[in-house]
Amino acid sequence: MDVPKIVSGGQSGAERAALDWAIARNLPYGGRCPHGRTADDGTIPATYVLTEAPGADYLEVAEWNTRDSDGSVLAAGDPAVHRAAARILA
Repeated sequence: MDVPKIVSGGQSGAERAALDWAIARNLPYGGRCPHGRTADDGTIPATYVLTEAPGADYLEVAEWNTRDSDGSVLAAGDPAVHRAAARILA
């Protein structure tokens, strides 16, 4: 059975929870994060082994992570986020 790889950009909340879940179970994980490891709550901790994107645009990072994965989970209450996600997933 293939073990799924968790792909995340490392932002706070659900993205880090997914990474923590994978790490606790010794499952593969990765993904791209904004240049400088910038996050909505400061800096993404170095404990998360992620690849820095060339730029800090989080929507671009989300597009790459979505493109490089087999599926996506989206939880957002902001209509602007829903519109952005629709563009990414289209």
